[in-house]
Order: sequence, then structure tokens, then C-alpha cells
Amino acid sequence: MSKKKRIIIVLIAIFVIALLIASPFIWAHASLPIMRVVVAGSGYTVSIGTDGTLWTWGLNNQAQLGDGTTINRSRPVQISADKDWVSVAADGHNIAIRADGSLWAWGSNFRGQLGDGTTHHRARPVQIGTDTDWSSVEVGWDVSFAIKEDGSLWHWGERSVYVADPDNPDGSIPRRGESYNAVPMQVGSDTDWASISIGINSVSAIKTDGTLWVWGEVNRIQDGNISTQLISIVPLQLGTGAEWASVVVGYDELLSIKTDGTLWVWKEPYESFIEPNTAIPTQIGIDTTWAMAANSGFGNYAAISTDGRLWTWGSSNPWGIFGDGTPRSISGNTEYRPTPVQVGTATDWTTVSLAGQHMVALSADGRVWTSGINDSGQSGRGNSDEYSLTLKPITRRLFLWTIGDG
Repeated sequence: MSKKKRIIIVLIAIFVIALLIASPFIWAHASLPIMRVVVAGSGYTVSIGTDGTLWTWGLNNQAQLGDGTTINRSRPVQISADKDWVSVAADGHNIAIRADGSLWAWGSNFRGQLGDGTTHHRARPVQIGTDTDWSSVEVGWDVSFAIKEDGSLWHWGERSVYVADPDNPDGSIPRRGESYNAVPMQVGSDTDWASISIGINSVSAIKTDGTLWVWGEVNRIQDGNISTQLISIVPLQLGTGAEWASVVVGYDELLSIKTDGTLWVWKEPYESFIEPNTAIPTQIGIDTTWAMAANSGFGNYAAISTDGRLWTWGSSNPWGIFGDGTPRSISGNTEYRPTPVQVGTATDWTTVSLAGQHMVALSADGRVWTSGINDSGQSGRGNSDEYSLTLKPITRRLFLWTIGDG
């Protein structure tokens, strides 16, 4: 072999080794799939591929990524080799359902919100019980709710304001952090629950007949000060209509879509919630083409219309959660948006999810897009810069080819 050929071989070997060191993601995630589910958690994201694989990235200080570590990940990491994940809910801890109807959990568990009978954090998914008839699940910071195939509603985690406390037969409500369920327990005896949404201190749900229900604690504005008011420890119907298709609850508001495609907000001061049948929502715009909505829990909203357009509005924009390049608001509510504003011109959005100052969205081609704060790698693009003002896709790499931007 000539000296020239040996030099070329050595240079190629050096290049390949450098590539492996500089870009491990190319090899570690050579088959990142097209995604069909994406959910924003508190500082992290969980996603499910069309092939049923489970992926996570971002903040991992309480094992919320489920990869067996507490190391933050700025690139998507596959969780287990299983390919039968169907749905997932995330907010510091995660509850997921697999194709066989079984329930799995991982992440933070200081209030028993994983439902495994303990208060130990779990760094990998563990099965909750042995039932295989779970149909949907929703989580809050320290609480979990799920619905079974028979329409029954189940709870575990923090009890205060969410469910009646069996340890207090007089009906008194324990202070937050004093009482919890560490395993799933049925809420009431109704078997007609269709969907549920959890806020910081309250819950809203829809029944199969289209009625809307609410319970827990909400904020009230009185003499310029914020105070709290307990609505009820058991579900109460909100309004009198039976035309509700979906609902998301935040810190001090509910965002609901009717079956006719109109969008409505039930917002502070909630004084009428004390007698909820008299409560009246406010319609947002006049459009009848709303398909889904999301609420950050802190006054920011996003929604997708039936034509695939993405819209954002609400509170100030300190970290770029609007996703359209609007400059961040450094103080006050100077960037407050009272009505929805379209994000870009794309008409192929299928899913959007918000958590704090972090937004993730899914386009029809299965790419995940992110904007907002990125201090823990929430963007999924391999960096941990401060924030991103514009929705950008996560790079999807296949061997040495790069698909997408980022």
C-alpha cells in the first residue's frame, strides 16, 4: 500500500472518530420516528412515535424523563424498547397507557402521584396495578386522574381540593400536602365521564352527554387582591348546557370548545362559580372552526383550527411562548394578546401543548416543533440556550442524513 493511500485511510478514520464524538445523536438515535403524540411537561417533553416508541427530552432532575438517570437531555431519548405506547400525560411525573390498556408511571412521586403505593421517584416506567381497562389519563403537578373504559373516574396523589378525604369523615378539607392517595381510587360512582383536565388547584371534566363539570379551588379578585375560593370537593355542573366537546383548565380560567366549533373562556373572578349553574362563559371571536386548545396554566393559550392553522394569545411573552418571533416581554404584560393571533402561515398543525413558558407542536409530517424557554434542553435540538422566540423543528437524523432544520 502506498504512503498516500495510508494517509488517506488515516484521515478518513480520524474523520469518522471525530464525527462519532461530535455527533453521537446521529448514531444513538438513528431511527427517530415520525411522531404522532407530543405533550409538554414542566421543563421537558414526552412524545410517542407512529411506531409506538416512547421518547423524552429536557429537564430530568426528578427522573421525569424515565431513562434511568437524573441527567437533563437536550436531544430526544428513547425510553425502553417497547413499541406499544398509546397515550401519555406529563407534568413533573408521567402516566402512560399502553396498547393492552395497562397503566404505567415514572418521575416525581412525593405525593403518591405515580399510584404505585409509594412516594419514591421512579426513573423508569413501572406498571400501576394490574388492570388493563384504562382509556385516558391526565395529570397535575402532584395529582393524577384517569378514566376507565366503563366511564368511571379514578384519582391518586394529592387529595386537598381534588377529592373527599376518607380520613376526615366530617367532610373537612385537609391543607395541601397533608393527605394523599398512593394508589388509584374511584371518584364517586358515575360511569359517564368522557374527558378531564387538571389545573393547579381545580379540575374540570366533560361527561358523555356533553355537560361540563368543575370542582376544586379557584382564584378570585377582590379589592385588587387575589384570594382563593373553594367551589366544591365534588363535581358540580358548570352552566346548564350539554354541548361541550373539550376543556382545558389553567390557573384561573377554563378554555372550552363546543360541539359547534366555537371557543369559550370561563375566567376570573369566578364569583358565579359558587353557584356554578349560573356561570356564563365569554366567546372568543366568532369562528366556528376550533379543533383543539391548550392552556399553559399561567395565562397563555394556544389552539388549532380545523384548517390546520396554529394560534396563540394571552399573557405576556417573557420567553417566546407565542412562537411567532414576537420579542420577549421583559416586564409587566406589555405583550398581552387579548385574542388569538396566527403563528406563521402553515396549515398542517395537528397538536399543540403548553407548560409554563414552553410550547411544543406537531405538524402533519410528524415533526415536533418547540419554542419558549430552553434552559434544560426543552427544545430537543441539542442545546440549552436561554430561549427561542420562534417555533423550530427538532432535527430528525437518519444515519448521516439530516431531515429538517434546527
